[in-house]
Amino acid sequence: MTGPQDVTVQIFGQSYTLRSAADPAEVTALAGEVDARMREAAGGAAPGARDRLAVLVALNLADDLARERRARAEDQEAVGARAR
Repeated sequence: MTGPQDVTVQIFGQSYTLRSAADPAEVTALAGEVDARMREAAGGAAPGARDRLAVLVALNLADDLARERRARAEDQEAVGARAR
């Protein structure tokens, strides 16, 4: 097992060096997802709106995560009910 290492990623035209113990390929893939969502959300937004776009993307990702967690909990509940 290796310790944390630096991974440089590009998000919305900006370089970020992140220190992570996760697989660098996974960190890069996650950054690619954030980059894609930033670009999608940007649409025709003003160039200075980077902070607002980042918050919008973070809220969208949090919503996606909450939906997945609810779906997982419902699935687990259904499996538990069947097991009883």
